[in-house]
Amino acid sequence: MPRADYEALVAKRRARRERGVGSDEETVVGDKTDPEEDQSSVEETTKETTIEAVLRQATVDMFRRVLMFSDGAATSLHDDQMITTFDVLRELDDDTIKEICRAIKKPGGAATGYQISELSVTRFKLFAFWARHMWRTCRLIDEWTDVTWDQVSILKNQKTLEDSYKDQKLPETPTMTLDVQSAAKAFQEMTVLLSKTRGISGIPLASVVRFNLKSPYNIFYADPTTDPPAFGRPGSPYSSIDEELIARAAILRNDLTHGQLCASLETLESEGPFEPSFLADMVSVYHILHACWGKSSWWTHVKRVNGKNGRQVWRILHATLLGKDRITSSGNAIVTKLQSFRYEGDRKNFNFDKYVTLHVEQHNLHADLIEYGVQPLDESLKILWFQDGIKCTTLDAVKAAIATNKEKYSKFDSVKDAYVDFKRTMTTTIAPLTRQVASIGAGRGGGGRTRQTGRGAGQRTGDRKKGLVAQSEIDKQTHITDRDYSPDDYKRLTPAKKAKLWQLRNPNKTPGTGPTRRDRTSSVASASTSSSNTGKRQAEDSAEKDEKTTNDDSWGRNRDNPVLGRQVKSRGNENDN
Repeated sequence: MPRADYEALVAKRRARRERGVGSDEETVVGDKTDPEEDQSSVEETTKETTIEAVLRQATVDMFRRVLMFSDGAATSLHDDQMITTFDVLRELDDDTIKEICRAIKKPGGAATGYQISELSVTRFKLFAFWARHMWRTCRLIDEWTDVTWDQVSILKNQKTLEDSYKDQKLPETPTMTLDVQSAAKAFQEMTVLLSKTRGISGIPLASVVRFNLKSPYNIFYADPTTDPPAFGRPGSPYSSIDEELIARAAILRNDLTHGQLCASLETLESEGPFEPSFLADMVSVYHILHACWGKSSWWTHVKRVNGKNGRQVWRILHATLLGKDRITSSGNAIVTKLQSFRYEGDRKNFNFDKYVTLHVEQHNLHADLIEYGVQPLDESLKILWFQDGIKCTTLDAVKAAIATNKEKYSKFDSVKDAYVDFKRTMTTTIAPLTRQVASIGAGRGGGGRTRQTGRGAGQRTGDRKKGLVAQSEIDKQTHITDRDYSPDDYKRLTPAKKAKLWQLRNPNKTPGTGPTRRDRTSSVASASTSSSNTGKRQAEDSAEKDEKTTNDDSWGRNRDNPVLGRQVKSRGNENDN
């Protein structure tokens, strides 16, 4: 007999007992005096009881299948611990799950306990994490009892990752420069920093400052299949689970009506109503933004924001620095800088790799502006500005090869790689400008100094013409003129260009024959030695000169001068006095 029929029969018996009439089954069944019950209500009650029983059994079977619980433990989890719906499951954390399993094992009193393996406990924790993740990514669950372990286990590594962040300190907030020229790069770096920091529910804080305000729960899809699939599924647009969290996490509450969602975006941005986890995360974002950019002059634009609303602060700074007019000027500044780069040969602290890096950095900065409406740089313009800045004739062969095969070198990366490969295999024809030992002579510490060598003379015994730029290279610098160069412009000149400029300024001199800078420095240093050594050397040099000019030993000496010489008193004069 169905349960509903049985309960109806019991009710009739109770009614007959109250009237004092026998309540045996025959009389009850054949009794026509009792009022007829509504047959439709009986059928509906039977249907509801049957649906509840089916759901209960499906939930218990799912616990057995997914969590590997025994029949008794799965039934106790449903009946005693009241884990009956998806919403109840997603509210469980690891500590609560541990206590639930302990209560099933040892319920206390006369109740029967059921063993639960550690594997089942671990699966239970991951199952609850899966439920929270479905809620965080705003994905509807039609029937949670149909879930399989394969759907749950894909989040195992993500749970391990998020659990590891719980015991770690927050990353240090670096000092960032906020200006018009590098605003796009600064916001990109801040987005990376916020992506590494997790909020109260484990969602990266970058979700707070994303462009889209509404989550999938706030969007009414005409076709539910248009909702992008989750990470790991075929056709998913997300490259990681964190990227999916950032793109889909709820900012507005998930239970807003259609009328509330029809309000303007500015109204929703300022008034919400917001998801509770977002309200906590936006305060954390505010503190990070203030720590990095609080000392910038641009921070004055956000002082009108009420409270610590990190999303509002981000939007105001973003609109101020990356608005339409600002974006246009930033893009033009990048283009101007690309056209100003020059490579005229390797020199100190600047080589071809550095030249390539400068171009790539500006390309990346310009690419960051594309999402704000700036048109991307054309590949032909990248190649044009890159090749126009190369003024070194040793790379003309690469330029000619590219010009003859433009189809192969239609992308900037292919052109760049061609130059880099050729540069690395090219034999250097100009000696590097480094300090070299010309020769080893008997200078200071090599047997003492003599009149022939003098102090440090051993350092000047090498051939100065070694290491000079070849005259053939100098003759190629026909564009160099005798004009004034600023210190920065002169530093950018190659050795051949400097040699050409020297010849223009010294037309009657031969390179490598005049006094070197070291010679001039050495002569000045010799003139500024101590007075005692100077006097001694001057006396020796004077004596040497006297020997060459005259045979008179007394010439130029004061030894026999009666005025300057030491006066000696004679004893005869004392006796006379």
